Amino acid sequence: MKLILATGINWSMEIVSYVVQLKHSLNVSPYIWYFSDFCNAVYGVFIFFIFVFNRRIWRSLKKR
Repeated sequence: MKLILATGINWSMEIVSYVVQLKHSLNVSPYIWYFSDFCNAVYGVFIFFIFVFNRRIWRSLKKR
């Protein structure tokens, strides 16, 4: 469920940025694109936290 939520947010950001680009091709503040690009860049970190920071894997890492 966490992975679906993270993926859905990422895809939604891409769709919103695409629609905004179509509607306002040159009049959009670059900060909107920075925010969208930041979300895409941090997406890998979210996936890492989803899979590594659960109790079972965290306990296994502590044992090692």
